[in-house]
Amino acid sequence: AQRFGSVRSTLARAQTGNAGRIVTEERESAMAGTEMPLKYSSGKASPLGVSQDESGLNFAIFSQHASSVTLCIKLPERGTKDEESEKAVEFALDCQKNKTGDIWHVSVEGLPTSGVLYGYRVNGPQGWEQGHRFDSNIVLLDPYAKLVSGRNYFGLDKGPSQPFGTYDFDSSPFDWGADYQLPNLPETDLVIYEMNVRAFTADESSGLDPAVRGSYLGFIDKLWFCRSRICLNSELMQWSCYLFLSLMSWSSRGTLTQGTTWSIHGVILQSIFLLP
Repeated sequence: AQRFGSVRSTLARAQTGNAGRIVTEERESAMAGTEMPLKYSSGKASPLGVSQDESGLNFAIFSQHASSVTLCIKLPERGTKDEESEKAVEFALDCQKNKTGDIWHVSVEGLPTSGVLYGYRVNGPQGWEQGHRFDSNIVLLDPYAKLVSGRNYFGLDKGPSQPFGTYDFDSSPFDWGADYQLPNLPETDLVIYEMNVRAFTADESSGLDPAVRGSYLGFIDKLWFCRSRICLNSELMQWSCYLFLSLMSWSSRGTLTQGTTWSIHGVILQSIFLLP
């Protein structure tokens, strides 16, 4: 029970990073609808994704054939948590000043260091036969997003059902604990239980609090069930069977709860400490 409490206490932490930045031009954002004074500059091409330095946040994304890229940012309004209440700010990148090779980049000063959602509108050549799928009407997820924000709505083709990249530079890195060790089970002893995270605990018959049903936290609460079935390994379909939306972070796709992916660390850690 003590270890379980320790696991839960670490779920609200995310990795931080530091990166330098070369500023060659700085202009104030003229975007309406935002109360904070945002400034953007050329930024730098490395590292990919979003990184932090002493004066702002750097965004960088690779696209070999893009003709234009727009950074889309959702700023949460004070006192609200509703996704539809967030204010959208967009920065059209200059191909002469915000591009190095095939990497588009921009640095933004004045953004909060957590709780911001972002994505990209990317336009380019048309040609299905050549493999091009450019559509600037769609906001794309950054494949190098350090965290992926889930969704509130399911079964929708448009609107708020899409995931966004996000970040948290306010929290410390996830604490795996001093006694953490990787499991080393022989394949002959493996009993694998494949499951869908959402379906596993979404129903009220799970006996879980509605706040954690259908989530990774709900899965942690039900690990005892897997052990009672002599299942030493659980194959979560969200990890092994779905196409990953982000190279750097698993998403909450297939779960009921909106949020980032911190809870996955807790699943891994709690599973290891339940091993014999």
